[in-house]
Amino acid sequence: MKEKIPLLNILKNKMNKKLSCTIGLEKNIISKTIFNREIKLCKMLSEEKKGCGWGKCKNCGVLPLLVKLHKGKLVEDKKEIEELKNKLLNY
Repeated sequence: MKEKIPLLNILKNKMNKKLSCTIGLEKNIISKTIFNREIKLCKMLSEEKKGCGWGKCKNCGVLPLLVKLHKGKLVEDKKEIEELKNKLLNY
């Protein structure tokens, strides 16, 4: 039998609540290995090309999404996003 995706299980358990960005906020939806690999890729593409196929680093939402999926923390404040990018990409 196929293994169910953990995020789907979380959402099914919370179906009676209105869907929002905070439903299902849990740590380790993605592993630390995947998180670190994706951050490394972002850093490399940022240094080489100032962006990737998804857009320019200045307007990118990948880093906040990775933090949400790995650390279970929602990052939405513009200043906090800028600090996150500076920290993870070493600007």
